[in-house]
Amino acid sequence: PAASDVGVHVPRSADAYLCVLRFYQYRKVLNQEEHAATRACLEQTTQRYPDYSTGWAMLAYLYLDEDRFALNMRRSGLAAPSRAREAAERAVRLDPANARALQALMTVLFFSREPEAALRAGERALVLNPNDTEVLAEYGSRVAQAGDWPRGAAMMEDALARSPAQTGYYVGLVALAYYMQGRDDQALEWIRRADLKRFSIYHFVAALIFTRTGLEQEAKASVATFLSMRPRFFDNFAGELASRNFNSRDRAILTKGAQQSGFPVRLVGN
Repeated sequence: PAASDVGVHVPRSADAYLCVLRFYQYRKVLNQEEHAATRACLEQTTQRYPDYSTGWAMLAYLYLDEDRFALNMRRSGLAAPSRAREAAERAVRLDPANARALQALMTVLFFSREPEAALRAGERALVLNPNDTEVLAEYGSRVAQAGDWPRGAAMMEDALARSPAQTGYYVGLVALAYYMQGRDDQALEWIRRADLKRFSIYHFVAALIFTRTGLEQEAKASVATFLSMRPRFFDNFAGELASRNFNSRDRAILTKGAQQSGFPVRLVGN
């Protein structure tokens, strides 16, 4: 865990601290089993310690990931994005200076299609704790997806260099950042480094990169794997891109890349 996740932010409870550790294990693997177990752990912890800001921040991620990664989605009750927002806002109310709470709020706001407010929250989190490599990497990923790919990639690379144990999720995003800049050699180098084969969107990004670098067999395999994991993704591809706040230029690049890779992209009017 980062320094901001220990000490005053964690109740004097072994169970609460184990939840923090479990959260970081989940973030490394992003699979159904760890998601379910970590969500349950954090729900129990925040019920027991309702003033635990970092616990609510981490729970916000688990709720958000139900929707954005299709993990253990609940079919009843409040929708996952709404639960995520409530948890993130509660975390910040409990401790406005908690970088992890601000990081969670940034991420929730970004996927609520409020990128400007999200980036303000991320900037404040980084100002409060400039040595927190998780905040740096997450903020960099949001900066990149908002359209500043060079700056975002630099921030993520800095975080990965300073903390080699940082989640591999950002390795894939650095690869995407280079792809979006047309720097295909670097994109290929980074996607080769990513150990994310259980993570569906990795295969989408890999397919785009392999296609543009002429690696046809690898591209076909990535397309097939992604479609097996996310068969309904292209039912509303425009909506998927919009939910991630890609600007019109970047949406055009990704749409063209998806078409060239052989994904079933449905154009408006078709």
